[in-house]
Parts: sequence; structure tokens; C-alpha cells
Amino acid sequence: MRATHPALRFRTLTRSAVLVASLGGTALASGCPRETNELPDAFFVESDTGPSVIDAAVDGGPAPEMCTMPGATLGETCGGNEECDDHCFCNGAEECRSGTCQAGTVPCREDMVDCTTIACAENLDRCSVMTDDSMCADDDACNGAEACNPTRGCQPGPAPVCNDETSCTVDSCDPATGCVYTPRDLDGDGYVASTCEGGSDCDDDPRYGTMVFPGATEICDNRRDDDCDGSRDYNDSSCIPTNDTCDVATVLTLGPMGGTFSGATTGLRHSYTVGCGTGSGPDAIFRFTLSEMRDVRISATAAGASVALRQFDQCASGPDDKCNTGSPPTLVRRSLPAGEYAIIVTTASPQAFDVSVRLTDPTVPPPVDVCNDGTTLIPLTGGTFSGRFEEVEDDYALTCNSFSGRDAVYAFEIPVGQVKDLRVTGSITSGSWSQTYLSLTTDCGNRAAEMICESDGTTTSIDRRDLGPGRYYIIVEGTTDDATDYNLTVTLTDPLPRIPGDVCSMPLDVTPAAIPGTRTQMVDISRLDPLLDARPSCGPVGSGRDAVFTFTTTAVQDLTLTINGTGTLYGAMMTTCGTPATETGCWTSSSGTLTRTWRSLAAGTYYFIVQTTSTFGTMTANLDVRTPTPIPMNDRCPGIALTAPAFRTDTTIGFTSEVNLTTCGGSGSPDAFYSFTLGARSRVVAVATRGAGGTITAAIQTTCGATSTLACGGGSSTTANISTTLDPGTYYLVVETPSSSESDFTLDFFVTAL
Repeated sequence: MRATHPALRFRTLTRSAVLVASLGGTALASGCPRETNELPDAFFVESDTGPSVIDAAVDGGPAPEMCTMPGATLGETCGGNEECDDHCFCNGAEECRSGTCQAGTVPCREDMVDCTTIACAENLDRCSVMTDDSMCADDDACNGAEACNPTRGCQPGPAPVCNDETSCTVDSCDPATGCVYTPRDLDGDGYVASTCEGGSDCDDDPRYGTMVFPGATEICDNRRDDDCDGSRDYNDSSCIPTNDTCDVATVLTLGPMGGTFSGATTGLRHSYTVGCGTGSGPDAIFRFTLSEMRDVRISATAAGASVALRQFDQCASGPDDKCNTGSPPTLVRRSLPAGEYAIIVTTASPQAFDVSVRLTDPTVPPPVDVCNDGTTLIPLTGGTFSGRFEEVEDDYALTCNSFSGRDAVYAFEIPVGQVKDLRVTGSITSGSWSQTYLSLTTDCGNRAAEMICESDGTTTSIDRRDLGPGRYYIIVEGTTDDATDYNLTVTLTDPLPRIPGDVCSMPLDVTPAAIPGTRTQMVDISRLDPLLDARPSCGPVGSGRDAVFTFTTTAVQDLTLTINGTGTLYGAMMTTCGTPATETGCWTSSSGTLTRTWRSLAAGTYYFIVQTTSTFGTMTANLDVRTPTPIPMNDRCPGIALTAPAFRTDTTIGFTSEVNLTTCGGSGSPDAFYSFTLGARSRVVAVATRGAGGTITAAIQTTCGATSTLACGGGSSTTANISTTLDPGTYYLVVETPSSSESDFTLDFFVTAL
């Protein structure tokens, strides 16, 4: 029996105490700790556990004995179990049996779990379970990472979620490596979709994109960018159209609803002239076949182009069945019979475009869509008419509308032996601001037959006196495609007796009885007919009343004409009453008084038409005729010859208007003329400055008095400055001031040879 220190008899821990110590922390640990799992209670047995650190600290005795010689007490004589304790945990608790110390049961026994190993930690007096996950791996990364549970053995792990939440990859799982994210190539052509980072395939649709990828051959009529270079069909330089004439027209295969097709005029010639186009740009020819009557809408995406529809057997010669010019051009042909047809697309310059042909069930054209025998007829009593632009198509191009819009048409007939005065007022409704255009014609589509075309905002009126027997058409059109509704009020009346001064046939003569002398004529504005006879070009369209005055001189004279009235006055001088082409000037006054002076006016008969915005009061015209005074040299072409450098003071007071510098911001007002000649290419500078407030305009011309100019200055300030380089030759300088504020001005002129 081994001698045992008395203090050690109370240091042996029971199994429960061992468990408590193992769970209570690491206070008993020594050495380097390892990751372990506690064994369940079933694995614990009574054991000698070594000295109790706690007890040793309490009684203050000598340091406890440690496990230094496992099994040293075996075989010794003993009187009890405590005498056999070798202070070692891992070999179990020795027992005193039959007076002899014998080995106890090992506390850390192997379990039935294949992936674990039982280990004994002598310095910790505990058993631990060592798990090995590698013993559970099945080499399949797609079913998750298997793990070893100390009591249940190998357990499956969560399967990986292979989803990177982007449509630009195809997500999958490889058993050897796990999640795989392959860049998307749905059509299998070897190229990643261009919508994904780094991709270049412009069509990855597996239905159509298998032959579309960078470097593929561009097919010119499939409406796809086959080579992904950003240019589709005839926009691609490799595609050249060949449908230059009717003989080689491109055949369009239409579906039940029509179709959209690629086209171009690139490299083609101008072969045919269509009715709605006047240009000489290239044209492309298409042909299609209708097996039954359909409504057909044809459009081309080419801006400013013309599209014409013809019977194919009349492809080259015409006439057009329908024709339209616009941006883009569109035409509708209702109830087109079965047959073969040609489409001619003419562009101002070579370009690629799409041609759209839409087929719908046949409908009867509304009676206001086109000019024919079935057009809605306005009775001689007139009336008010309204409709929607969506019910009609764009059939006609009006001379006063540079835009192409849908138009509605009404007709009226004046019987033989009758004469009527006409007044038409039209208005439209649209989502945005749009002007109303009204046209009066005897033959729709024939510009030469158009009698008048006017526009004056969203509401427009036209007047026409003394219309004789015949059939007439009124066309209403808007500026924009969003014009929705229109309203027309038409009045046809018998011509009423006119008072003197109301019409060109009965002007008020203001010629004095003796020269020099004066004469005054007066007219009651309220008795003037609201139908305008000879509107001054500077007056508003379709509103106001006009009076006509005339005078005759038999010799060259000075004349001053003064008009006094109410409202704003607009006055124009004409040599033929009611003929705008003979107008020699137009002036405006908002003060109710308009005065004009002519020096040395040539002998002849003249008409002065005054339009007023007023509907009441009187208008008087007073003409003062005097002995002629010399016309200033610069009041007429060619004007005063300038030699640079030159600085002079001149005037436009009492000057006439010889040229209208509207292209330079002028307004057809009194002007002064100068001429100069350059012997070499030179830099020319001319500065005209008014001494009083108001605007001034200057221009340089190659033909004196022409409407065209080489250079402009001013138009919106008190100084007109021109600085330009000119080749050798003779030129003309024109200075113009507004008629309402004629004044003196200074002219600074110098030339620098280059």
C-alpha cells in the first residue's frame, strides 16, 4: 500500500464534481487548450482526478501532488480506495479490492460515431470528442458542405444558393467547384449580350439572334443590325439599294396588316416627278399587291420627302392616285381596290428610311376628306360646320402653309346669273398652339387655281367679293398633327351697294382742283364693309375695314397725304388698286394719324388703301400738292458715290421707300442710297447712327434696290454696323429708318485693301 498524505484523502473529486469542474470554465486548465467537445455523462466513470486546486488553496497545506507516475499504486497493499489513488485522471480511479490496489475503468472510451475521436486531457482532468469533417465529405459541392456532429455523426450542410441576382449571367452549380456564373449568351452565338458589361452582341434573343453578332454579314432588308456596328440595313455602308426605276422596283410582301420595310435613295437617281414634289432628289421605287379591297396607309421616315401611290402599270408615267409631302410624309387611300401598285419615295438628298404600309378594312371616305363631286356642299344661305381632323387625311398642300397637316374640304356653288360675297371664319382646337389655315380654290391640289390662302392665328378669316357662277372649295388645315377639332362659319351674301371709298371701283378722289392746292375727302367707317378689298401688306389678315383713296397728277409734283381716323391705321400705295404686286410701300400708325410725303412724284394715277382696326368714327384723307422740289440724290438708286474714308450727315425725312430690307430686319421704310467701287479685294466698314431714338438698318447689295443683300447691319438698335470683305467691283449701300420715325443720321465709311 502506498503511503498517502492525510490531506489528500479529501481531495478526490467525484464523477459529478469532475463534470461540474469541466463545465465551469478553464480555472483547472494548464498548458495549451484545444477545441474539444464534452462527452455525455454516459462516458464518465469514477476516477482519481488528481489534487483539488480549490481544496489546496483553502487549507493552505503543501502543493498538491500531480500525476507523475500513472499506475504507480497498482499491486500495493491497501486498506481503502483512497490509498490506491495515483493522482491520474486518464487511467481511471484505482480501487482497493481484496487489500490490493487494482486498475480502475478508463474514463474516456471510444463511441459509435465514425467521424469522432475520443481524447483524454490529463492536465484538464476531462474527456473530449475530436470531430473530423473531412471524414464526412462526399465530393459534391452542390449539396452543401457536410459536417461531423459529435453525437449524431456526419450531417448534410445547406446547399449553396447559386443566384448572383443579375440577368447578365446564367447561374449553375459544378459538383467539383460549386457555384458557376457564366456570362449570358442566350442565342449561343459565342457573344455576350451588349446590355451586359463587356458584352458586344446587339441581339441575344435565341429566336432571332443566332446570326446576329459582331462581324456577321449585314443583310439589307431584314430590319436587323446583323453585324452589330450600330447601322441597320441601308444605313450600313455595305448595303446599296438597286430599286432605281419601276422595272427593278423592290417587291414588298405584305402580311394581313401590312408591314414595315427598309429602303434608301443612297446612290439612286431622280427618275420620276410626283405631283406633290417639286425637287429633283433621288427616288426609290417599291411595288405591292392587294388581293382584296383595303384601306391603305403609307408613310416613310424620311423627313421632308414625298410619297406617291400609283397604279403599277402607270408607275413611270402617273398620274398619282395619292401623293403627300411632309416630315414624315404620310398618305391614306381608302377603299383601294385589289391590284398591283407602286410606291415612289423621293428624298431631297440621299438617305436611308423605313417604308410602312398598313392595311385595314375598307371604309368610305367622309364627304369632307377630298375634293370631288361628293364633297359636302354648303348651301347658298351659308352655315356653321365642325368636325374632327382624325376623320380626314392630309391630302393637299396649301400655299400659305409650309407645314403639312390634315385638311377638311367643303364646297359651294354659285348658280349662273348670280354673284355673291363670301366670308369664311375658321378656328381649330389643338393640344399646343397651332394656326388655322384657310384656302379658297376652284381646283383642289392645283396651286395655280388657289384664289386666296390666309392664316392669322388660331382663328382666321378670308373674304372674297363678287364671286361669279361656278363651283368653289374651302380647305381648312392646322399647323400641327395634334390639331383635333375645327369649326367653320361660312356666309354667302348678295353684294350690297357700296359707298364711295369702300371698293376699288369707287375710290374717293383727293386730287386738288388746282396745283398747288389741297383737297379733303371723308368716309364713315361704320358704313365700310367688313370684307376687305385690298388689304395693305403690313395690315392684319382677315380683320378691320378698308377705305380706298385715289389721286392723279399730270406732271411731276411734291405730295403730302395725311390720313386721320380711329384705331390703328395701315396704309399702302398702289398703282393698280387691289393688286399687291403694284404696292410701292406700306406704313403703320397707332396714333390715328398717318402722314406720307413724296418728292417729285412722277405723273400718274395712284391708289392709297387704308385699313383700320376701328369699326366706328370717320376717316379723312387730305392731299397737299406742291411744286416739285429736287429729289435728294441719295433718295433713289444709285445714290451718292462714296470715296473712302467718308463721314457725312444725311436724312430719310421725306424720303420714299424703294427697297424692303426685311431680310436684314427692316420694314419697307424710307431709305437712302450710296454707291462705291473697289479696285481690289478690301475690307469694308460702314457705320450708320441715328441722332434720335429709334432703329436703323443698313445693307450692302450688288444690284441697287434689290431685295437680296450681301451683308446686313442693325435692324434692332440705333446703330447699324457692317464689316465685310468684298472682291473688286461696284456695290450699293442702303440705309433705312422706320416710317414712323424718319430722322437724320450719320454715316462713317472706310475701306482697307487686303
